[in-house]
Amino acid sequence: MRFAKPRWWAAIGAVAVLAVLTGCPPTARLEVLPAAVSFGADRAEVFITLRNLGKLPAAWTMEEVVRDNADAPWRAGEVAWFAADKADGTLGTELDRLTLTADRSLLTAGNYENAGIRVAGRNFSRIVPVSISVEPTLEVVPSRISLRPGTRTASFTVRNTGGSGLAWSVRFLEPGAAPDASVPLPADMTATPNPGTTAVGGQTRVELNWTVDRGDFRILVDSPGGQAVVQVVFGAALPGLEVTPENLTLYYQNSSGSAAPSQPASKLYIKNIGATARSWNLSLSDRNNPDTAPAISATPGLGSTQPGETTEVLVRVTDPAAVTAGSGNYELAVRSGADGFLLIPVTLEVVSLPVIVASEPPNPVVDRPEVAALSTLDFGRDKFVMEFWVVNTGPLSSDLFFQVTHDDQEIATPLISSVSPLRGDTNERPGQDFFLFGTNDRVDATPVYVTVDRSVMTEDVEYRTITIEAWNQDYTARVDAVEPWTIEVRVERPPLTVEGAINRSRPPFLSKFLFLLRDTRGAAIPTQTPEDLSKIDFDVAEDGIALDWNETTRNLTGPEGIKANIVLLLDYTGSMYNAGTSDTVAPLRPGEALAQVKEAALRFLDDLPASHRVSLMYYNDRQQLNRVIFPFSTDRGALKAALRDFRISPAFHGTSAIWDAVVEAVQRLAAEDPPETLPFDDADMRAVIFITDGQDNSSVSDAGAAASTAKDNRVRLYPLGYAPKSPLNTAALIEAANTTGGHYYGAGDVRNLTALLGNRRSLVLEPAESVLPEEVSFNIVNAGGAPLAWNAALAEARPWITSVVPDSGIAPVGGSSRVTVTVNPAAAGAPPLNNVRAVLNITSGDGQGTATVRMFLGPDDVTLQDLSVTLDDEPGLVWSELRNQVVLSYVTPRQSAGNYTIRVNYTQPNGDVITGFFQEDGLFFPGDVRAGQLSMTTSGITLDPDAATVDEAVRAEAFLRADYVPRGVSQFRVRFVPQLPVDAPPAAVAAFAASFSLDAELAPDGLLVSTDAFTPAWRLVKGQDHVYTMLTEQSNYLPYGVSGNLLRLRLTGLKGYVDACNAAGVDPRVLLDMRAENQIYVRPAGPGRPSETVFFLYPSGPAAPDRPLVVGEVSDTAAAARTILDLVTFSINPEASGAWDRDEDGLPDFQDPAPDNPSLPGLLTFPSQVNVTLGPATVTVTNNRLDTFEWAVAVQSAALAGRFTVDLTGAAAVLAPGESASFKISVDKTGLPSGNYEAALLLDTDAFA
Repeated sequence: MRFAKPRWWAAIGAVAVLAVLTGCPPTARLEVLPAAVSFGADRAEVFITLRNLGKLPAAWTMEEVVRDNADAPWRAGEVAWFAADKADGTLGTELDRLTLTADRSLLTAGNYENAGIRVAGRNFSRIVPVSISVEPTLEVVPSRISLRPGTRTASFTVRNTGGSGLAWSVRFLEPGAAPDASVPLPADMTATPNPGTTAVGGQTRVELNWTVDRGDFRILVDSPGGQAVVQVVFGAALPGLEVTPENLTLYYQNSSGSAAPSQPASKLYIKNIGATARSWNLSLSDRNNPDTAPAISATPGLGSTQPGETTEVLVRVTDPAAVTAGSGNYELAVRSGADGFLLIPVTLEVVSLPVIVASEPPNPVVDRPEVAALSTLDFGRDKFVMEFWVVNTGPLSSDLFFQVTHDDQEIATPLISSVSPLRGDTNERPGQDFFLFGTNDRVDATPVYVTVDRSVMTEDVEYRTITIEAWNQDYTARVDAVEPWTIEVRVERPPLTVEGAINRSRPPFLSKFLFLLRDTRGAAIPTQTPEDLSKIDFDVAEDGIALDWNETTRNLTGPEGIKANIVLLLDYTGSMYNAGTSDTVAPLRPGEALAQVKEAALRFLDDLPASHRVSLMYYNDRQQLNRVIFPFSTDRGALKAALRDFRISPAFHGTSAIWDAVVEAVQRLAAEDPPETLPFDDADMRAVIFITDGQDNSSVSDAGAAASTAKDNRVRLYPLGYAPKSPLNTAALIEAANTTGGHYYGAGDVRNLTALLGNRRSLVLEPAESVLPEEVSFNIVNAGGAPLAWNAALAEARPWITSVVPDSGIAPVGGSSRVTVTVNPAAAGAPPLNNVRAVLNITSGDGQGTATVRMFLGPDDVTLQDLSVTLDDEPGLVWSELRNQVVLSYVTPRQSAGNYTIRVNYTQPNGDVITGFFQEDGLFFPGDVRAGQLSMTTSGITLDPDAATVDEAVRAEAFLRADYVPRGVSQFRVRFVPQLPVDAPPAAVAAFAASFSLDAELAPDGLLVSTDAFTPAWRLVKGQDHVYTMLTEQSNYLPYGVSGNLLRLRLTGLKGYVDACNAAGVDPRVLLDMRAENQIYVRPAGPGRPSETVFFLYPSGPAAPDRPLVVGEVSDTAAAARTILDLVTFSINPEASGAWDRDEDGLPDFQDPAPDNPSLPGLLTFPSQVNVTLGPATVTVTNNRLDTFEWAVAVQSAALAGRFTVDLTGAAAVLAPGESASFKISVDKTGLPSGNYEAALLLDTDAFA
């Protein structure tokens, strides 16, 4: 008890009063009213009045008292739940009032009557009982749970009706036990949560589970706000019958009288799952009035259900005035057989029922948008996302909570890939979306978006059904009383799809398109062989006028010449880290799915062409400072090493910011091609391949903004979607892919990502280290889930292959078999090109592949120079489709921009021809059609700590590329000139000279490499001083207008140079200059023949002077011209004398180190004049040209014939570029008369005079 004044004050006051009254007659009398007080259920204060009925002042004190029960005596005791404002006082003739205040938070629910106060004075004492009622704030529903026999789970809801948070716990009641005798739950039983806390006005759902079969039992929910008992009762088995739902809710409207409408019915389903007919009957009971039949009907009330059939029972309220709303009041019993019965709890809810309508979207151009009922979504051939709006056209007081279902739910390859949202409500008031017909009432509606995936279609037209149903607010029960709404979905697949055909143009009049063709099944049409391409035919119309291929040219090539920049964006979020861990059948460990995806990514890198530049990125949380694992590079070894070594601690697998990461990837792709980059020198394909579950919870950007940024930068998006737990949200992913010309790939389960990215089959081929020079090895890896039997056999007999060991075997799950091929160079038979090839076919029960062995011999056709193996297995779906991209290029006859239409005809394997169209606005550039164009590109210097040698550890790759080939080209002759920047440190220059090496090969999958055995081959002839000649038979000239890689260059031995630059604080850069020999293309007009002269522009050539390829720490492209305008306006007479000696210094550009500076390279000898009057003179010969030459010297003079001596002692006869040699020249003057004599010093070389 709390007092207004402390006890010591009261004691002093009492002593003082007694001292005054000593010896006086006792005339003070106190009256205390009322005799008892009660706070009741809601009062916080009560009052007690004290009155002095005597004539003298009366002192009084107050103390709290308690008793054990109503018959027990009162005794002093502390009462915590009320407080008085004073504990004593002195009364004269006035009144005094004592105020008591209650604190119900200290009490549990119940009535409290055994507390009070004692007011005492001299010869006076009065007890005032104080009582209070605390209403329960705990409510548990339902109070009775009826279950089927053998059920081991149930649930109930705890509600808090009080004014503060409510803590509670769940306990068990033994049979016959009172609530105060509860015990903890049995060992096999759990309640989740337990204990728990429910917020003010809130509710908590409790899940009850047990593992031992039980009979009826009781559960106690105990709290300061009261106690509640939940009865759990079991029926007896219904042999052969299945009854749903387990709980039945009836909805009714409060109306009565003869005009009252029929109440809505809910449905009970009785299914016969046995082998014989089953009879049954139903009965309804009022649990509060067992002797009174409830005003509820069930029709039919009895019946017989045949095997495999289901009987529908309609249950409804018949008299709303005679029923009680809520749960726990009514039960429906289903009986069958002698003893089988089942109790179905019946809950009644008074509602105004909604009416479901699916509508077209609101018309945005009218003032009164009205509901336009919709029963069909027709996607036609090209739509992939459509919408409908769910509207409640029932009474304004009705609420609609709806749920959407469709035919493709739970299907592995659904046509309806996404419906979003799958549930929602239309209960916002006032509504803003639609006007109800004929009224001014505006109602709320919810848009629902439906996405389809045509790649799974097997028919030309397919149909599905979407159903919209009403549910209760908790989405625990369907409201059968509300009529569902159904929508038919119609999807037509186009005969042929042209994916991503966006026009790019470049002088002279070149148009180029890169795209993928998909057949009626949505699968990529193969384009990798000449036979594949022969089945594809194109027609192009510009502004509606079809091009005549007899007047212009077109060229269709497969993916081998495509220049691609790709970002592979990996998911390192928490959802990916834990993907598959909740699988109840075959759960994965945390991080296991991520490891599988990483392995798939490594194999994806192996599958890509050597010229494709790849950057590895990741996203793992919001606000990442760096998302790059490895920058753009063509070096597969460095990329794979970086990915293998990349790790993130488990605690840092965070939230998903996928769209922010995609935007950054797009920006990095755009930056790889600087703004001044010429068309076709930039990447043909820019792509972001990214893994996502479609759930972005941290990005600033959204899917629409990311797709727009990608489209503006010509970047295609290829999302790889997986669903870690909930259904995948594909709508935004599909729309982003289609908007940008990409494609959406759905994995479903995270395990399927490997089949998309890595390998679809168990058979995987991987390189292995070889032991002997005459051996080459590879591994047959089993990536599947069962042992893999395999065989290896030569496609054709090759005598120089001496053994394949082993040639068959069984690779264990997750293991591999090592295969070694041994060769005998002497048995190759002097091949004309000094190299031979053999193909091994690798077959298995799940996948096949090839191992192509190449052997290169020396000039003697016996010495082994190189032995390699190229492996090809069945890649993942993504690359197996993207490798079928095609390039259509043609030279337009137009002189200006216009609209283009591409019509594609494809002859299917069955002979049928299907057709597709693509139409866009195009831009075309003029230029000199004779001017071919070459460029160089590099991804920069690569550091590879796993390299086998020091020379390989720091290296770079570059590609020579033809961007446009004029007519009649059957050879190329080029020179590469490695140089260093003028600010290169001396130590770096020395290191470069000591170890740098440059080599070239025909670009793999490039323009000059063909797998067609009937096509004449191109040869690469390596000359001195980095001069390379590529040639073929004259009749095998390249198609007009083609583009693609010609050479792959490897720059090695850079480690010392890079180390020296870093030590000096200078960025390491190698300047790779080039020359193209144009004199070989000069073919002037002759008798009866027009001019056939063509030429090539190239980096550091006439349209791009002094522009070498910069091989440094970032990527670079050196183009044939500096700008588009330079290509458009460039003009030259390629047949004129000196056309290819730009500085007119007499040295052709191909040999001139400084083709734009007439003062360089200058004379070969120093000094320019030699005076031998006083004795022998020294002359120095310096090779300041680009060719190594052998030289000789002679002196010519008619007057001094035979008198000159040239001393070449110690002078090298062969000089490489930059080397010098000195000799002495003297004259025999014996017998010569006085005078001045002149002679000519002649320097003769094998390169030039």
